[in-house]
Amino acid sequence: MPYISACVIVRNEEKNLPRWLACMSELADEMVVVDTGSTDNTMEIAEQAGARLFSFPWINDFAAAKNYALEQAKGDWIIFLDADEYIKPQDHACVRELIRQNDQRKDILGFVNPLINVDQDKDNAYISTIYQIRVFRNLSDLRYVGAIHEILQYRGQAEKNMPLIEYYAIYHTGYSARLMPDKYQRNLQMLELSVKKYGWRLLDDFYFADCYYGLQQYERAIKHAKSYLTAKERVLGEESRPYGILLQSMIFLSYPLSEILAWGQKALEEFPYGAEFKILEGYAREATGDEQGALRCFDEADRLYSEAGKNGAGKMLSDEAGGVMSAMHARREALQKRMQQRKQERKQERQTGGVKDMVYTSACVIVRNEEKNLPRWLACMSELADEMVVVDTGSTDNTVELAKQAGARLFSFPWINDFAAAKNYALEQARGQWIFFLDADEYWTEKDFAIIHKNLRQYDQQKNVIGFVCRLVNIDVDNDNRILNENMHIRIFRNLSQLRYTGAIHEQLVYSGTGQKEMKLLPKAVIYHTGYSASTDLYKAKRNLQILLELQENGKGQESDICYITDCYYSLKDYAKAAEAAQEAIRRQVVLPGRETRMYCTLIQSLHLLGHKWQEILPWVEQGERDFPHVPDFRALLGFAAWHDGAKTEARQFFQQSKALYQEFLAHRQDVTAAFADEMQGFLPKMEAYLAEDNNSGAIKISAAVIVKNEEENLPQWLSCMQALAGEIIVVDTGSTDNTVAIARQAGARVVHFEWVDDFAAAKNFAINQTNGDWVLLLDADEYIPKEDYGGLQAAIARVHADSNVIGLASEWINVDKTKNNAYINKGYQIRVFRKMPELRYVHMIHERLQYNGNEKKSMPVTNDFRIYHTGYSTGQMAAKYKRNLRLLQLSAEKYGKRPEDEAYMADCYFGMQEYEQAMAHAQAYLESTGRTDGAENRPYGVWIQSLIFLQRPLEEIAAVVNKALTEFPYSAEFKIMEGGTREDKGDFSGAEICYREAARLYAYAKQHDIWRQNLLSDEAGTAMPEVYARLCRLLMWQGNGEEAWEYLQKSLAMDKYIPLACRLLGRFLAERDDVDWIEVFNQLYDKQRDAAFILEHLPHTGRDKVRLYYQRQLGMSEQSAYIMAGRLEAAGAALAEDTAALLQLGIRGFAHDVGTMDKIGVLLSQNYRMVATGQAKTAAERSLARKTARIQGWLAKQDGLAE
Repeated sequence: MPYISACVIVRNEEKNLPRWLACMSELADEMVVVDTGSTDNTMEIAEQAGARLFSFPWINDFAAAKNYALEQAKGDWIIFLDADEYIKPQDHACVRELIRQNDQRKDILGFVNPLINVDQDKDNAYISTIYQIRVFRNLSDLRYVGAIHEILQYRGQAEKNMPLIEYYAIYHTGYSARLMPDKYQRNLQMLELSVKKYGWRLLDDFYFADCYYGLQQYERAIKHAKSYLTAKERVLGEESRPYGILLQSMIFLSYPLSEILAWGQKALEEFPYGAEFKILEGYAREATGDEQGALRCFDEADRLYSEAGKNGAGKMLSDEAGGVMSAMHARREALQKRMQQRKQERKQERQTGGVKDMVYTSACVIVRNEEKNLPRWLACMSELADEMVVVDTGSTDNTVELAKQAGARLFSFPWINDFAAAKNYALEQARGQWIFFLDADEYWTEKDFAIIHKNLRQYDQQKNVIGFVCRLVNIDVDNDNRILNENMHIRIFRNLSQLRYTGAIHEQLVYSGTGQKEMKLLPKAVIYHTGYSASTDLYKAKRNLQILLELQENGKGQESDICYITDCYYSLKDYAKAAEAAQEAIRRQVVLPGRETRMYCTLIQSLHLLGHKWQEILPWVEQGERDFPHVPDFRALLGFAAWHDGAKTEARQFFQQSKALYQEFLAHRQDVTAAFADEMQGFLPKMEAYLAEDNNSGAIKISAAVIVKNEEENLPQWLSCMQALAGEIIVVDTGSTDNTVAIARQAGARVVHFEWVDDFAAAKNFAINQTNGDWVLLLDADEYIPKEDYGGLQAAIARVHADSNVIGLASEWINVDKTKNNAYINKGYQIRVFRKMPELRYVHMIHERLQYNGNEKKSMPVTNDFRIYHTGYSTGQMAAKYKRNLRLLQLSAEKYGKRPEDEAYMADCYFGMQEYEQAMAHAQAYLESTGRTDGAENRPYGVWIQSLIFLQRPLEEIAAVVNKALTEFPYSAEFKIMEGGTREDKGDFSGAEICYREAARLYAYAKQHDIWRQNLLSDEAGTAMPEVYARLCRLLMWQGNGEEAWEYLQKSLAMDKYIPLACRLLGRFLAERDDVDWIEVFNQLYDKQRDAAFILEHLPHTGRDKVRLYYQRQLGMSEQSAYIMAGRLEAAGAALAEDTAALLQLGIRGFAHDVGTMDKIGVLLSQNYRMVATGQAKTAAERSLARKTARIQGWLAKQDGLAE
């Protein structure tokens, strides 16, 4: 019998390892346990079981650890199960016998076995089956590759094989639900490391898809799954799983059913017994309302799963359906019960009111490429009608298949540019007594079904009633289902041969029989029509106009066509032709049933849009009111025109008149105006908005908005700023767990919640949508406008408000470090103030950009009226931001597509994370591209140069990039600063001085000529200039050029007095001065209390004890603590005496201003101090004390101007 080694790598596996050891002690001759850093009882358990123990440092590489284990194994054969895998005891003998039988067959390297995933938290419930290699020969050329999802790879020359063995299985418990979120996150990180280390494997797309799906990042899962499936390579034993990931992700993201079905078909073509694909198709169909189709899919899944058991053996296909079959059966049962219950309810409904047999009804529709709308129509009509007649006129999408699956009767009709002909063909196929004829983009809601059935029962025996006029509300699905208007149309009618449609387009139902017939009004049931949504209206207008004009040209048109031609011209924004056609329709007195007032409305709106004043439009309004006395629309439209003309007083009157007429209009809905279109449903919200704006005293309305998450530290300053600037404050919270929301509400802000979706643009656009102002201030929570600029901001908005071409304002955006007294970091330019308009929205998930999507040319000029300060780049905040930003950049590239400037942002992230090679690569990619970022075009060169410096590249290489950068940005001083620092570090002090002087020259020129603003460049040098001046000072001091050195030191301290080098150099200039002078100079430059710690840190290490003592006392230290901190215990007594004398003299100088206070306090002093203070020192002790305090007295005299 060959010698067998069992290997495993472990880390904190005390729960699983005992089972593994029990299994392998029966199967193997030795057990090799490689620990990668356990902190629990794992190693003790292995040792007690007699395993050979080894340690291997974890380097995020499963292949490396497993290969190390193989190198320790002494066996001829290896059994390499993970700690959470096992073979059942009854199969142990089979495994050993299998190895024995094949030991002499050198062509066999190992065996492929079923690996069954079970959930040990649910009584080992079955999850799925895949196929893996766990038993193989111990050969040096058989090793693992891949840091994660490692695979066994044979590197030998001879042809070998690994047969499939199915008479025993390996069981795996590592896919339990509670374990997976952490595993997915870990695996994702390790996959990225594996790609870096081993290179990209095509099958990595599958593993990435699996991780992203588990983390519910479905778009990314779809991307990787598609990439994997469009290639030829497959993962052994899991070939079908990526299709499942793809389909489930599409379902979760509500992809069109047609796309889901197309991929499902591809999956079945490759894996004909993949029952899971039919299950997923069933779920997708159910979600779109195709319940019958869902049931058929579930039945087909049952058949396929049964067939797979018979025909799938030996094919190593993963069983992804087995674990979900029971859930599918439960869902099918629930769906069948729900459908049966609705059937029973409908049967009972038919039998109410003494009517035993309800009338038979047919639902008809003509379609062409309606896969988006048809499922909703089918769901509606399957509840209302006894049969569904679908006439297809040439669909090329999934429309026909949808109709078939829903059980509709399907017919084809060649399209001949004639809607009436197609509809009449549908009527000829219908078998019902009554017809429901809604278009595919129309529907009733469920609450109206009972109303419709009741009316049919009520009027079925009244033969003079041949149909119903229905309310049809047009909604814009592209704008939150906003109501556009309401019309009246005939959509329910008897199936009579005398009732047919006429008109190739905008067809009308006409009765050609004899006798008086009636169409009843059905006011309570509302049809919703989505066909006039913004996304479809333009296409329809073009199509319809072409048909109408062709009919007119060929002499086949109708009199009513002029009205429809008017509508088309208006939709296409050809207002001159729309006005001309409307006047012609009015002159001919052509009216449309249900839309009698339409021509007047279109004419009034067209004339206004063509620039006619409201007084010029008034005669047409008066004529319209004479023809239609109860209609309120004309006064409303006149009001809009007057408002835009600036005649707000007249506009308010017209609005009030219109609203009064509307009440009268509603009162007459059952009689003369019953069929008139109700345009007021769309007009009223607009009228109210105008009136509300006018009530706000006519001032420019400014709204402030912000998106926040755990911003309790920054938000108070933001709120204080915005309360002074804006009339409305919106705080959009994306999931705060601190006091952020409470702070916002206490400040009077309106708090709105938005679920975070890893997309700053989406959150900011949501915030914009909540505002009601003319202008929006959208500053981040860590941004603010200084108080001194409030007036400048208001003046800037007021100056450009009347200029509609200006839609935003760019301003200086200054980064400061609030942890370092708001020290300057750098500055750029950002747009945080802009008009509220639908064409202006943010794009991209991270480093979002405000983008104008309109057709007209607009501008967002740079202004100097105000500045925005940003504290988000403060010390200690950036590490987490870089990681977050990098992740969001990658997501944004997948969602919106990669922008050239994303390379610059990625370079920033990698540089901040100290991954300098990556930073350089992305910076170079950006600089070589054609896309540049306004406001920071020079920054990527800085990232490139600094990365070279940190990587300690040769000076020649660094200088070459500096020269390249200066060629493109000749006044960017930061590049010379970087070169100078490198030269100084390498001991080239002369070269460093030349670079620093050149940087100073460039910076002065850029500042004087406002180069950054003119070219929208970021000021990357500003924060470094104080250090540059200090370094120049030091270099010049070394050369003995003290005068020029002192000039540069003054420049440094003037820009930033907290530069450590500058503070130390100041001490060198004071080297010959006494301690009193030091204290005087430092107190003039710094705040003696707030800056005491900074001064103490940069004092000379030896000497200057009195200066040190003085500033230690400013920190509140006791005398004893200060002496101990100074480390000069022997001098403590003398220091105490002199310090006390100094304090006395400070007191004396204070009291000298107030003799009464001096007299009172004098009794508290010792005799010696009293005599010195009053100038009466006589004894030796008194004269000694006076000498010790003489210098302090002199310094105080200079400070307060009193005589010594």
